[in-house]
Amino acid sequence: MWFWLCLCAVLRSTVATHDEPSMTFEIYYDAGRQAYTEGDWSQCVGFMLRAFDDFRFYCDEVTWCREKCNRISQPFFTKPGQKNTELTVQFTQAQVSLCLLRCKQERFTDLRPRVRDIDVYEEFVSRQPFQYLQYCYYKMGDLSSAVKYAYTHWIANPSNKDTLNNLEIFMKDPRYDESMLVDKLRMKYEERYMNGIDAYMDGDWLHCIRDFEAAYTEFLAEEHNCRLLCDDKLDWSTVNGVNPEMSIIVTSIYASVLRCRSQCIEKLSRVNGRKIPSFLSSIYEYLHICYFNVNRGRDAAEAVANALLLGKKSIVMRRNKFYYLNKYNKPELFEPSQSVKDLHERIVQENRFLDYVHARFKYEDGMLPAETAEDRASFANEVDWTDDFDYSKLEADVLQQAECSRLHLAAQMKETKNVEHAEALVRELERRLADIYEVKIESSEVRCVGGEGEDGEDGIRCGYESVALGLEKDRCGLFLSDVYTGCVAVLCVN
Repeated sequence: MWFWLCLCAVLRSTVATHDEPSMTFEIYYDAGRQAYTEGDWSQCVGFMLRAFDDFRFYCDEVTWCREKCNRISQPFFTKPGQKNTELTVQFTQAQVSLCLLRCKQERFTDLRPRVRDIDVYEEFVSRQPFQYLQYCYYKMGDLSSAVKYAYTHWIANPSNKDTLNNLEIFMKDPRYDESMLVDKLRMKYEERYMNGIDAYMDGDWLHCIRDFEAAYTEFLAEEHNCRLLCDDKLDWSTVNGVNPEMSIIVTSIYASVLRCRSQCIEKLSRVNGRKIPSFLSSIYEYLHICYFNVNRGRDAAEAVANALLLGKKSIVMRRNKFYYLNKYNKPELFEPSQSVKDLHERIVQENRFLDYVHARFKYEDGMLPAETAEDRASFANEVDWTDDFDYSKLEADVLQQAECSRLHLAAQMKETKNVEHAEALVRELERRLADIYEVKIESSEVRCVGGEGEDGEDGIRCGYESVALGLEKDRCGLFLSDVYTGCVAVLCVN
């Protein structure tokens, strides 16, 4: 109780969390949970808001210091003729370390205690304080704030049953309005991405270009900050023995930090809570169309090359490049931008290092794998960005008229087994597309949409990519847009 009274006194005299360095997000969080348990809803809200404010302050200051101090090493590693001897490398690293110590001391002062529990830190990353805030606001009668924080928590935790139940309750309240569904932590690149899609759907090509270009830039800025926050994500469990070697410790620590960094793109590839497969590639999938519609053919070709380099080699993007190749007849246009090539190179090299560590440092029955030539070879820095796909394969028709007629009949009857050879023909179509486009077909079906025999909502649901081929006589084997009617063959691509 004495702690509680003292903490309340401190809060009343504190303007902002960083003005009282000894009060950290962990302390405020503990106090907020205690207030929640005791049913003191206003104190629960106050403590939780201060906790998250201090958490954001802490993360911002840490990334600022790391960004500042990392610049010390840049001149060394980019200086022509610089010899990367062990001592010079370690000397530069010592300078970075000293800079970090000074910076944190200046930004936080000696009064701020270190993070006590990494699990609490991760709870803030996963937005757990908002699970308390939504209920405390609701008990205070503030439905608007309750909905906003419930929705903000649900965005990061879509399978949380308590939050889903709370949202259902809130939505039944007569005061509820759809405008209350606001993600309080929505990032700039998410907003830009959604605005870009709206502009794309409206045919507003200039705003589409502006928003998607900004979404890409802002995503990379957020990913950069995410990577900076990985520098203290050290996995000490990988260090074995009471007296480990320095090189073993360095490799283990570096691998754990690099593993965290390499996961940032995947972790951030969400918009409004929805996972976007190959997020960066998807930006260029929209951009090339927007460029094309304002007669920026060169940019459209580059966008297609960027999409293919950053994402899976989808059927749709292969066909887009095939179209542009035929239209412009200039293969040299399809070179990815330098920034995309640099990003691709970094991703490939980091995955190459992590794959090696994962495979070669794996104990089986207490033994490491036998030594191979790779264990003594230099690290392979070379990364190829060229597209060696044979686009001439796309010139041939995928389906013949007789095949379309048979599949069209099967689609109308809603059952391939009732039409002679139709089932085998569907499997053959899967094989052809897999061979031509060098992809894996997960599933397929033939169906009719928007007319007699319509399948409605009972069709297959594809994960990464779906393609639809027309089956009518006048569009036999043609690839259709995302919105279509008539009888089609739908294939899900992995």
